[in-house]
Amino acid sequence: MKELLARLEQRLKECRTYRTNPTRWFETLDRQYEYMQRHHFDPARIEPVVDEANNLFVCADMCVCGPGDQAALAKKWKLPLPADYLEFTNHYAEYLLATRCPVLISSKKYVELDTEGVRQGRNIPEETPHRLFYFSSIIGEPGNFIFRWSENFKKVDVVLARDYGLTGPSELLGPKGDQYVTDANFTAWLTRMLDTDGYPLGRGKRDLWRSGLKRIK
Repeated sequence: MKELLARLEQRLKECRTYRTNPTRWFETLDRQYEYMQRHHFDPARIEPVVDEANNLFVCADMCVCGPGDQAALAKKWKLPLPADYLEFTNHYAEYLLATRCPVLISSKKYVELDTEGVRQGRNIPEETPHRLFYFSSIIGEPGNFIFRWSENFKKVDVVLARDYGLTGPSELLGPKGDQYVTDANFTAWLTRMLDTDGYPLGRGKRDLWRSGLKRIK
């Protein structure tokens, strides 16, 4: 994780240029920057630049510095969060990977909203044990990366749900749930996001939403 954290710090200082159409992706990421700015992120971070005439967006990663409070949320739900993810949240409360498919590693607030929102939408009784933790969302698209625990909580992996809660606990935890697995753990997931520039979102699978922003430089 130490090497990955160093890579993230470097990405916060380096801009990448993407071409996209329509320009709503510009607007989405611009709003994300404004939101993070309001939440006391590092003032030295780089503001995105929009060139609408040429459909270009120049952007570095964005973050709200940690520590985050995700561990308190997991404690409330009696979930043993992975050590590598906890180390990450000690450094960043929230982090946006400005990649071909921008991905937000969510703050406690949005982890709770996404996780509880799906349970409420599926009318899952409050006393039913938690085995899913919606730790990341896809910017501008319906979808989440989720920690998934085995029934005895001895194993946790990363799964991808590509919709607004339609793929829920019964699918992800059911007998066919392994089809949603993308990575063995958080470190593997984050490494893949950095190495592939966030595309495709699922390992070995074509991105079902869009082809991803085109990287110019």
